[in-house]
Amino acid sequence: MRNIERANWPSGLSFGAGCWLLVALLVLGVVGNMLQISVLFNVYFVFGSVAVMLAIAWLGTFPAILVGLASGLYTYIIWENPVTIVVFLLEAIVVSLLYQYKIKNLILSSLFFWIVIAAPIDYVFFNYLLNWSVELTHLVYLKQAVNGVLNAVIASAIVIICGLSNCAWLPTAAPLMKLRHILFCTLLTATLITGIPLILYQGHSMRQGQENFVEQTLSSIGSELLGRLGEPEAEQRLMYQIGRVRGSSDVSIGVVDGQGRVLSQVGSLASLTLSPEAELIPVTERVLMWLPGGLENSAVRFAQGQYVLRMPAQGLAGVDYIILETPSLPIVRAMEAYRTVLFIILAVVVGLGVFIAELLSRLITHPLMRLGRAGKNLSHAIANNETPYLPDSRIVEFQQLSNLLKVMSGELSSAFKHLKHTQSDLEHQVEQRTKALASSNDLLSSVLDAAADFAIIAIDTQGVVRLFNKGAENMLGYEAGNIVGQYTPMLFHDADEVEHFLTEIIEKQDCQLTAVDVLTHWSLLDKRDAKEWVYIASSGSRLPIKLIVTAIKNQQGAITGYLGIAEDISESKRIEQMKNEFIATVSHELRTPLTSISGALGMVSAGALGSVPDTVMRMVIIAHKNSQRLTHLINDLLDIEKIAAGKLAFDMQWQPLQRLLESAIEESRHYRHERQVTLKLDNPYEDLQVRVDGQRLQQVMANLLSNAVKFSPEGGDVHIFVEKRGYNIVVNVKDHGPGIPSSFKSQIFNKFAQVDASDSRAKGGTGLGLAITRELVQHMDGDVGFISEEGQGSCFWFSLPFHPSEPGGTLGGEQGLNGSVLIIEDDLSVVRVLQDILMQAGYQVDSALNGAMALEKLANHRYDAITVDIDLPDISGFNVIHSLREQRSTRHTPVLVVTGSVERGQVALEGHLEDIAWLTKPIQSAQLLGLLSEQIHLNKERLTLLHIEDDHDLHAVIRTMLNDHVDCEHAVSVAMARRFLSQHQYNAIILDIGLPDGEGWELLELIRQAQPSAKIIILSGQAISEADQHRVEAVFLKSRISPSQLLAAIQQRTQRTQMVVAR
Repeated sequence: MRNIERANWPSGLSFGAGCWLLVALLVLGVVGNMLQISVLFNVYFVFGSVAVMLAIAWLGTFPAILVGLASGLYTYIIWENPVTIVVFLLEAIVVSLLYQYKIKNLILSSLFFWIVIAAPIDYVFFNYLLNWSVELTHLVYLKQAVNGVLNAVIASAIVIICGLSNCAWLPTAAPLMKLRHILFCTLLTATLITGIPLILYQGHSMRQGQENFVEQTLSSIGSELLGRLGEPEAEQRLMYQIGRVRGSSDVSIGVVDGQGRVLSQVGSLASLTLSPEAELIPVTERVLMWLPGGLENSAVRFAQGQYVLRMPAQGLAGVDYIILETPSLPIVRAMEAYRTVLFIILAVVVGLGVFIAELLSRLITHPLMRLGRAGKNLSHAIANNETPYLPDSRIVEFQQLSNLLKVMSGELSSAFKHLKHTQSDLEHQVEQRTKALASSNDLLSSVLDAAADFAIIAIDTQGVVRLFNKGAENMLGYEAGNIVGQYTPMLFHDADEVEHFLTEIIEKQDCQLTAVDVLTHWSLLDKRDAKEWVYIASSGSRLPIKLIVTAIKNQQGAITGYLGIAEDISESKRIEQMKNEFIATVSHELRTPLTSISGALGMVSAGALGSVPDTVMRMVIIAHKNSQRLTHLINDLLDIEKIAAGKLAFDMQWQPLQRLLESAIEESRHYRHERQVTLKLDNPYEDLQVRVDGQRLQQVMANLLSNAVKFSPEGGDVHIFVEKRGYNIVVNVKDHGPGIPSSFKSQIFNKFAQVDASDSRAKGGTGLGLAITRELVQHMDGDVGFISEEGQGSCFWFSLPFHPSEPGGTLGGEQGLNGSVLIIEDDLSVVRVLQDILMQAGYQVDSALNGAMALEKLANHRYDAITVDIDLPDISGFNVIHSLREQRSTRHTPVLVVTGSVERGQVALEGHLEDIAWLTKPIQSAQLLGLLSEQIHLNKERLTLLHIEDDHDLHAVIRTMLNDHVDCEHAVSVAMARRFLSQHQYNAIILDIGLPDGEGWELLELIRQAQPSAKIIILSGQAISEADQHRVEAVFLKSRISPSQLLAAIQQRTQRTQMVVAR
């Protein structure tokens, strides 16, 4: 059973598909015999054997017998002719055997069957056993033979069409798809299509002619009778008139009146009395045929029928029409005789068509077959450099093909001869190349072994190690023989590190990777940057390495593996650690005394400590100038080092550009006064804000301004102007100096780049300023460039994205210039009036439409002043004021009551809360702004500050700097700072990181818990990481802070008029 299920049919179909095809052919065989097409008089073609032929070609003998049996049974049931079953079964068996074993042609096999096998059977059965006449036997045999051959032609055409189709699911029969067979079927089909319709038309014309003759005969007799009946007194002699007209013919005549009664008749009129099964069918436009009932054989019914003609009797009194009938038997006999002749002609046409098609197909394909036989020896002749023999043909296309093959064989023979010579040369070259490859391989092995400081490891696409050089053995302590082909690089990689990188890649790129894929991922993206990893040696020691992985590709570009080259960077790491420690030492131990020296000298030179002699003042100014120069040099060197290491931190905040530019210009006043250079600022966009690190932007401006002043002629001017370009704001610094030579423009932003070293010594500087400027601007998402013509000055510019919205408005933006105000008012029109007045005056405005909303906003934000209406929809304005005064954070916040009746409000307060200002409606803008400004000014307090610093000199400088504005206390250690923080409240705390008994970071948590409103400002000589910068309000380096900057930073972060509490 399993073998049957796995078996295939001759057509190549699977067993299941073949079974379905068999079912379809069984149905087609029955349907084909049900479909009867009349071709000649009383002769019908059936098409059941088409299914039999298809089954032979596609499924084989046994399925064909089943289809033949089904078709024969149906025919027997319809015609009750047992011979049909025998003929159908024998046709399936004989044609199938001939097709499979002898004749690979369904049409010829069918023709052989009908001539050799079916003829004796038909004549024995029909003539002797069924007692059919010889003429009928001839007719039936010829009909079956022609019908069977035509069905074979139809089946062959179907097989060829399916075979030529591109549909893979259609069955095919390879023996029938040969060119010779296709030509045979095509020619035979063309012959039959040409000849058979003419014969069938002739038979149809003969029948039509016979029936027209009958119509003419009956019409002639009827017309004569109607003429006689029109004679005088003819109605008394009807029988006489009918007899005279009828004469000796076998025509039956009747005369019928208007009621359908027969007035007179001669002969039998069958059409006047129709039996239940009898019928009248039209033959021509005027003639009908009466067919008797009770007979199943249509031929017998037709032979016993009558031709009927009815002619109306117009103008004859008492007579409606006459009826004439004549037997159809003479016509049937004549048509049957002619039908036999036509079938003989049809059989001859089919036979001649088969003969001609077979002959022509052989003649056409014979040259091609000769060419094919000659082609079998073609390769032998070419290989032996012989001239191959190719036959000629009178068919043009075949001759062209033969000529083409002759040319090709000649060229191939020459090419083969050349190939033999090339082969011998190639063998020699391969031998030479093999020796060279062996030498190259030895050289590569020597190179790999010589690279003792590098671990060179190659893996295949599965991650298995395929190369492990001596350097890898020395670095990791494994032997190549124990690693190659057995392990992946995961053996000596840190699993936690690989897992970390794997998670990072998956989160960023949303892809699925294995552990080995993490090592090769960047090489697939054509990124050959060195990555730092940790190798774990066989001893368990951990080695920091720098690894570069590249893909190994074959000639087709397909990846066959990966090559990794690892370098031990333990020594580099140690040197980097030493460098970092050195930088930290320089930052703290050198910057701290420099800050004290510079600060103290600056105060003396500014006269803050009293007057000194002129000679002393000159020395102090020289010392102050050189201390600043030394500070700038140290800062530049340390900054460029941090930039190169990627460790420079940025505190990015939205800040007004105007204030930053003015501060930068102010900081350069000493330098520009010394050179007598005027700085001109032109900024039409004073309200615009930029997101920058303020300290770094000041450094950028200091570099650009110092260069512009340095190279400007004495008494000249430097123009700073601002312009918009798209979504960026551009700051330009233009001087009228000597300009930059064209040859030096490409190097202007390089480290230590200077136009003229001798001139630079005269001007001062290290050549790092512009390099640092470019890095700082780019880190703040900006760009930097310059325009310069030699002899015409230079214009350096940098661009930054500006804030997408205008300043002012609600608390969602940056804070206003004069402070923030909350309006508590339920009337929207009043809210709009107050907003317009306050915003135009530079206040930042927020609003609440009821008491509950106001209390919620007050709980989350801090305002510099509040306006409140007494009559709120939910709770009284007085309740809101009481809630304010009960909270410590809003106890002293100025309150301005806006009401229609001051007296009623004051009575309602009953003398409580006397520090409240009153404003009556309608609102006068001048009065509103005056009261508001007065209340905010009265609420200002002197700031208290704690300076945590172990350097007493630096603290003295800071105290002197801030003495006019701040009450400053000093703590020199972590323990002392803890004691002060537990005893006092401070507005701001200046904190140094390096303290004698610990680090300043230890105090952060205590400050945040005990004094959450205090602002923390780091003032340290050490560089602070970006993560640590976000833990405090501001970070300044000791060598980069001026008194005005420090005071501005403290006021900006503590005074209520300039503060927005972080939400």
